Amino acid sequence: MLKFLLDKRGRLLKDEWYAVKLIYEFLITGEPDPAKIDQDYNTDKQYEENIIIVKANSFEHAFSIAEMRAKEKE
Repeated sequence: MLKFLLDKRGRLLKDEWYAVKLIYEFLITGEPDPAKIDQDYNTDKQYEENIIIVKANSFEHAFSIAEMRAKEKE
């Protein structure tokens, strides 16, 4: 069964490309390698930023796709 999404006026929504930024926060445990510590070292957390491109029919749809991909990476 084919499903089509319509806008508020009943027009067919077309897929477009969206860029979505994902930011992951990691809690650090254990002792660091002293040779790798610099002035920007944070003892508690580290962050990873990813920008993904998704094809979706709305911002909300793109956001939900990004949430699913983020949960897969957890």
